[in-house]
Amino acid sequence: MQVRLVVGFHRGDPLVEALSVGRARKVAHTSNGTARQTVITEDTGVNIEPVRGAKYIENEGVMMSVSLSQPEPSLHAAAIGDALYVPAAAGATKWVFGDTYTIKLTSQLTKGSLGLVEASVPPGCGPVAHTHAGEDEIFYMLSGELEFLSGEQTFIAGPGDVVFIPRTVRHRFHNAGLHHVKMLFLYTPGGPENIFLEGGDEPKPGQTAQLWGPERLPGLADLMVKYGIEALPEA
Repeated sequence: MQVRLVVGFHRGDPLVEALSVGRARKVAHTSNGTARQTVITEDTGVNIEPVRGAKYIENEGVMMSVSLSQPEPSLHAAAIGDALYVPAAAGATKWVFGDTYTIKLTSQLTKGSLGLVEASVPPGCGPVAHTHAGEDEIFYMLSGELEFLSGEQTFIAGPGDVVFIPRTVRHRFHNAGLHHVKMLFLYTPGGPENIFLEGGDEPKPGQTAQLWGPERLPGLADLMVKYGIEALPEA
């Protein structure tokens, strides 16, 4: 078992690209918070020096850290055995409709099973009403309250609440409150989460996401067709 590419890891930062398969034997931490990791494979011993901008993963069994870069180079995960591990700081963040979305899992990572997004929704924000042709959508509220539209009915969901929207049902969410709302939402099967990666705005440090108006929809038209999304704005 050969190590083809190895990198060092820095504690607390997002996972960076690593293509290595071996057995982790020892991890020694230095006082400044970096980690020096020694990976011993069946026929090759490799010492990995600390590198800034990464997070280490330790596993006493077979370790495999991979960069899963499609469609967004900053979206990273690690395959450990049969599991897929996404560190807290990992994921690709985009600004969409004034919201901040961090895509944690995509259909590419989960072999089509699902897409998972962490969302922060500022006051006054949320997407235009729309439908998904082939995916169900599930929302899990973490903090704050959102007004949901399902068909022609609206209701309020708060912390701990779960909302399930079957495919083809017209829906949207809106923050009518005073504070940011946090939630997780997932698509099953996955796929629509990629529209955020391909059509979202790049975040700018120290600034807030800009609210999108109807003028942005024409630019998303091709992506909406690609991912089976139809906009059905409210009157």
